[in-house]
Amino acid sequence: MRNRRFTAAIAAAILIATAVGIRHLGGRLDGTSVAWAGVDEKLSQVHDYFYREREIDSSGVKTPGFEFKNEWETWWYCSSTLGHRWDKYRAKELISQYYVLLKKQQRVWIRQYEKTFLCRPEQLPAIAPLDPAGQIRQILAEPYVKLGRTTIDGVLVEGIEVQGQKVGSVRLDHAVSRLWVNVETELPVWMEAEGRIHNSEMYARVIWDQFQWNVNLTEADFTPVIPAGFTQKDWPSENTKPADIAVASAQRSLAVDFGPLQELGLLSHDPTPPQPPVALTGIEEIRAAQDEVRGGWPKYADLRDSLRQELEQKLNLKSCSLADLVQLGVLLREKYWDVGGDLSPTGYRYGYLARVLLESAHAREPNDLAVGDELVETIISMGIGRDSWDVLGELRAAQFRQACAEVERGRQPVWADFARSVDLVNLSRKPAERISVIDWLVGHAQAGGWTAYLDLLEWMRSHATAEGLGYNIYTPSGSDYPEEFRYGPRLPSFKGPQKRAVVPSRPLGPKPAPKDE
Repeated sequence: MRNRRFTAAIAAAILIATAVGIRHLGGRLDGTSVAWAGVDEKLSQVHDYFYREREIDSSGVKTPGFEFKNEWETWWYCSSTLGHRWDKYRAKELISQYYVLLKKQQRVWIRQYEKTFLCRPEQLPAIAPLDPAGQIRQILAEPYVKLGRTTIDGVLVEGIEVQGQKVGSVRLDHAVSRLWVNVETELPVWMEAEGRIHNSEMYARVIWDQFQWNVNLTEADFTPVIPAGFTQKDWPSENTKPADIAVASAQRSLAVDFGPLQELGLLSHDPTPPQPPVALTGIEEIRAAQDEVRGGWPKYADLRDSLRQELEQKLNLKSCSLADLVQLGVLLREKYWDVGGDLSPTGYRYGYLARVLLESAHAREPNDLAVGDELVETIISMGIGRDSWDVLGELRAAQFRQACAEVERGRQPVWADFARSVDLVNLSRKPAERISVIDWLVGHAQAGGWTAYLDLLEWMRSHATAEGLGYNIYTPSGSDYPEEFRYGPRLPSFKGPQKRAVVPSRPLGPKPAPKDE
């Protein structure tokens, strides 16, 4: 079963390439038409199968050529005698599994994203309902429009379209659903629905594909494996859907309220900001566009005083609390990303305003490590140049000295100490300083919880005189390629906009040898 699933996953790249072109392609080809009334009969002969479900959420086009998207992927395994199971992925990483086990009369939910599992005995029916058969019957029962024929992954298919949502669990308004079946077997190949998410400004497209029918699923496919170290928790209330909890726990909200900036008069009055100079197509084009855009920005040092005067007039900085300074700074940084970030010729203003506020907060409380982290994140969000390298090095060096002193006095080392220190290893131009930081990290790995990085740290120590010691210690879970290309290279601690939703990454093996100085 596992081999079949990975074979299907490889084919997914081809299907994604064809997905854009399967709607209303061409007219009907010569040949006998699908007997739509017989599709239900074909499904009644299916005893088990599996398929993939994708939910693609879009925040809408911010500026032409710049659109934020989120995608969830779930693999469903369905058996009339064993039950059903789904495996949910986020950015190709498994985050949860859910089992409905007929023979054991039990539900099991494994949540990899928080290392917990739940079990619940339950009186289940003797035979599991085999969806998406139910959704297919709903489509066939509606007045439908025939879409003609096309091919999906080399398979000749015929399609129909109906108004309303018949696919997926997320609630869509003003939706349309489509069904494509194999002309030869009259079994579904592709189903989809798209529309606006209920009570949201976001759009979603739900796709069911990669169907494999009568695949002879076995007990092994419905045997939960609880990883070592996972903690058992109580089952949630009946009003909460497992999939909803998985999404809510693993994904930060895409929506950001910029109302406070509007109220304070900090938003630009230009209703049509300049377009990004390039569509998000590939790494070389994106990097070249970033270099061109940043090269046209005025220097921060040349605008800092005038921006500070503007903020003094609108906010009265001395009367702002530390929390207000940080919150407004972070919100302005999010606005910088919202208008295009380092692909926007004019977005730098929001990033510079954010930096002014966070520099003010840091000057007020230089020993607040969290404030220093937000200042560093703001600086590196706008790219790292020669004028900011030394500033960042001084900030991280001061934080490292403070963390060492606090840990020596009894404070528990934490992940943030690791992130700050790895930044410093990358920023420092002194091999002896690099080695001392690495040695501290190695010595506190057990207490700090970063033992998984010991091999990486030893590698960094052996190359302390070389360039290019940076390592991305965060993995995005809310961004995808090619958009992800625009977030590198930056310091290891870089997180990016809220919608990128990063989580700590796992080392994947030794790094290639860097270029020696």
